[in-house]
Parts: sequence; structure tokens; C-alpha cells
Amino acid sequence: MAVQVGDILVSVVVEDAQTRFDALKFFPDATEQSLAAEFSWMLPELYDPSLKALKSVVQAYVFKSGGKNVLVDTCVGNEKPGRQKPEWTNANFPFIENLAAAGFEPEDIDVVLCTHMHLDHAGWNTRLENGIWVPTFRNAEYLSNDAELASLKARGAAGSLVNQLLYQDSVLPVVNSGQLRMVTTDHGVCGGVALEPSPGHTAGHVSVRISSGADTAIATGDMIHHPIQAVHPDWNSSHCELPDVARKTRRDFLERVADTRTRILPAHFAPCCAKREGAAFRFLLDS
Repeated sequence: MAVQVGDILVSVVVEDAQTRFDALKFFPDATEQSLAAEFSWMLPELYDPSLKALKSVVQAYVFKSGGKNVLVDTCVGNEKPGRQKPEWTNANFPFIENLAAAGFEPEDIDVVLCTHMHLDHAGWNTRLENGIWVPTFRNAEYLSNDAELASLKARGAAGSLVNQLLYQDSVLPVVNSGQLRMVTTDHGVCGGVALEPSPGHTAGHVSVRISSGADTAIATGDMIHHPIQAVHPDWNSSHCELPDVARKTRRDFLERVADTRTRILPAHFAPCCAKREGAAFRFLLDS
């Protein structure tokens, strides 16, 4: 799947198309009744009632703009130990093959943008070679920000083994290679591409704005996890670090882009547009 944004072709690179999350654990404000009220549009693609589980994907976006090949989010990665889900631990995903199908080899990537440093957004920062974690994209500059790196380190220092491992195997090798560059959360990346602060899920979470001509698309990372958050924009995931900030960021974003031509590029479901529906919103998903 690809999205045309003016002269820029943004390709979706799927890593895991079969991810499932317990809905009531993932969205603590949800109830079985509030979920059932949305079955008419969620079933069967977005919810599994037999498991009471959200259907989700893990994916990245890749495109060329301003003479640079840009990759947004690097998913879970292969051979990574101790991940949150058993199927993500020591995984063997065809991510590199899917990236190649979109027309890009790892050495072609010039800029890597992780919207935030969670395990399903930063894993392919590195890959295992001869028992050593090395940067997957050896010619790329990896951009992050001080708040995001501090947040990751704080989670690890608080005892989170997952985040300790993520730092050790997916971030530190990029630090040691000299490829990690710290920038502001509104940094202009290259022609037509800029970061936008979207804090809440993590302190330094950013979105990525892609503009060409009259067209705009925004890769939203985990500002939004699932289409039901358009109907319930105040629902945070259980992983949002700054809950009140996350709710405000999400609602402000939806207010801004609803009923416009802005394309939304989510990390965990299909590209879409947003429309207003009463006091809330609805996503119109690409098929």
C-alpha cells in the first residue's frame, strides 16, 4: 500500500499484520458495552469479539523527499530478546524484504525518524551481525530529542527490563556509532518534511509532517493507536506516560485535521482521513 502526497509517494512497510491486544487492558476507559456499540464498523477487520481483542498492525513508512530517503518508525525488529509479547521476542519478520519491495535497501536510507522510543517503533534501528547489534541503516542519520531519550532511560532506571533491553540493543549501538543526532521536536528534516511535537504517549513523542504542493500527510506514531480513538478521543492506552497531555494532544490534532485533505499515517492501522461526527470524529480508512 502507498499514499500519494503531492509528488511524494509514501509506502507502507508492514512488519507484523497479526498483532492483537486485550481491549479492556489496553484501553482502561473502555467497557464491553462501549466496544460493542462500535461493532458495526469494527468487525471483522479491527476487533475480534471472541478474544475481546483489538486487531492491530505494526508498520513503518518510507519515502523520498528533498533528495533524502526517509524512514518513519522502525517497528519491533528481529532476534530482539525479552520483548513485551512472546511473538515479538526473538522474532523473524520479513521487514527488510518488505522494505525492498517498496524500493529501498537499508543502505539507501538517509534519515531514520522514530516517533518515540518504544519497542515497536525503534527495534529495526539495529540488527544482529556476528552476535553484535549494529545499526541497520548504516548510512542514515537517526534523529531523536532529549526528552525522548531521557524518558527511555528513566523507564529503564525504574526497573523496566523491556526498556533496559531496548536501550541496550536498539539505541546504544546507534549512539556509539555516532549516528544519533538530537534535535528539537519541531525540527525541519528536509524538503517538505518536519517534526511536530505530539507529547503525551511519551514526553518527547513527535509526529512527522510530510508536505508537497497542496497536500499534507502526518505520521502520528502512537498519538493514536486504534480507530476507536476517533470515536473516543479521550481514551488513552495503558502505555501513555502523560495521560492528560496525551488526551489534549489527540483531541487538538483531530480538531485540526478533521474535514480537511490531511492524510493520517498511523503506526497501527491503515492510512486514513478524519471527519467530524457529532462531538467526536470518525476515520475513513484506506482499503
